[in-house]
Amino acid sequence: MNVNLNIPTIVCFFLLIGVSRYSSSFAQNTYTEEEKRQILEDLPNLIPFQNKEGKYGFVDKKMEIVIDCKYDDARVFSDTLVGVSSNGYWGVIDQTGKEILEIKYAHLPVFSEGLASLSRDGQWGVINQDWQKIIDFKYEWMSFFSESLACVKLGGKYGFIDKNGKEIIRPKHDDALDFSEGLACIQLNEKWGFIDKAGNEVIQPKYDLVSSFSEGLAMVKLNGKWGFIDEVGNEVIQPKYSWVSSFFNGVSRVELRDKMGYIDKEGKKVIKLKYDDISFFSNDLVIVEKKEKWGVVNFRGKEIIKTIYDNIGQYTDFSEGLIVVQSKGKWGFIDKEGKEIIHCNYDRVGNFYKGLAYVSLDEKYGIIDKKGNLVVDIIYDFPEVRAILDSNYNQNIQEGITQKNIKIKYDGFELMSDVFSGGLAIVLKNDQLIYVDKLGREYSEEWMEMNLK
Repeated sequence: MNVNLNIPTIVCFFLLIGVSRYSSSFAQNTYTEEEKRQILEDLPNLIPFQNKEGKYGFVDKKMEIVIDCKYDDARVFSDTLVGVSSNGYWGVIDQTGKEILEIKYAHLPVFSEGLASLSRDGQWGVINQDWQKIIDFKYEWMSFFSESLACVKLGGKYGFIDKNGKEIIRPKHDDALDFSEGLACIQLNEKWGFIDKAGNEVIQPKYDLVSSFSEGLAMVKLNGKWGFIDEVGNEVIQPKYSWVSSFFNGVSRVELRDKMGYIDKEGKKVIKLKYDDISFFSNDLVIVEKKEKWGVVNFRGKEIIKTIYDNIGQYTDFSEGLIVVQSKGKWGFIDKEGKEIIHCNYDRVGNFYKGLAYVSLDEKYGIIDKKGNLVVDIIYDFPEVRAILDSNYNQNIQEGITQKNIKIKYDGFELMSDVFSGGLAIVLKNDQLIYVDKLGREYSEEWMEMNLK
């Protein structure tokens, strides 16, 4: 049955198709044989859609219904498999509708080290990638496999099993976390310590809280203060901080007496503890706050943008050399030297991508270039402007902007911010499925069939 025939109204149906590198061919309505082959190859074998009753089904690459709308929910699992839900339970089906994994589990499987821990009727077990049960469903809880072992709960106590289900460390601990760097956190009598993979107590349970090891050190809390220990239990950094983060790339974010900064693995200050708030590192930069004003500091603690702004964008990646800042309630852009490139005149802004960024005034959106020139007038709703931005890597972006051909409204379908992260969306218009490129140009199924065969 072809979807273009008399079918129930599809309320929400879209697909990201990776054909962005062929956008110029779409504009010209021409394809090479290789492009046609690649586009068809990129299409998934099962495409989910939802009818007006809220049930999910699937169509194939020919837009023909292959699985009727009968599921409560659906998730893409792989190119040929999908996760489906019915009556609160989950399973996996193939492109013929055959159940590969029965619909009787509390959640979809997530594979780790080739195995997946699953819950069924309140009990946990393990399946392999051939969908076969390899460990009986008998545990009260279990984690994913990490370093070839999984943490399990049985009789109210925690232990560890291997991939064959063999009990390596019998359940005797009050709590436990996965193995990391050869050691696992365990709790006994409300205190935390560490064991090795043979179950030997390497670090005596004496801490109020601990974290897994990261870069050779673990966070520990003692008497209300945080510090770090090494893998044999030496207190490398004495517990004295009110808050710390695990080490990443050799540094940890710490707080002491309500001031925040960064330290290295020897406890030396990389960024002085003088800020009221501080972000995690991104591209060797951090956003800092001092006296309700924000700035940017580099890896050596040098203040490269003074703390004079009301707010700074979430990411310190200086998207294409610029970063978002807020002053007096309005947003603009500055460069790495702190020079204001685009004045803080807008209610909202987005990061630059391929030379363009969205801006907003009075709930309407437009697009500017890196000089602050308006490329698209501030008269559109956000989804329409986002559709243009997501298509910006298309060589014909200027054509779409000039024509203002971006009004995209379809029956029961609302664009979401990430719909056009691929080359085409499939939407419903007048009970017909059509293809829409990222400039708003429409292509019928008949046209697609003629040009892709």
